[in-house]
Amino acid sequence: MFAILPIGNKIAIEPGVDVHRVQSSGTTAFLGNLSARLDYALHGGWYAAAGGNLNYVKSTGTSAATRTGANVGLGYRSRSGDRWAAGWS
Repeated sequence: MFAILPIGNKIAIEPGVDVHRVQSSGTTAFLGNLSARLDYALHGGWYAAAGGNLNYVKSTGTSAATRTGANVGLGYRSRSGDRWAAGWS
């Protein structure tokens, strides 16, 4: 799950969290991911983003491990949500 939180006309923060727990044949695995990106509006709905991740992995019989990472993105902001929001005003 993630959210895009505007902090200005062209800048937004995009925090995210993802959690999985899987069980199969007596083995349990847990994976967690926390991330944050800084988004910058370019032009005409396009935006660029960069940020980092923290991953946590634990499986039955193994010690837990954490890993860090970086991510970048380029995307297009769809305006279809504005039509939905207009119906609520």
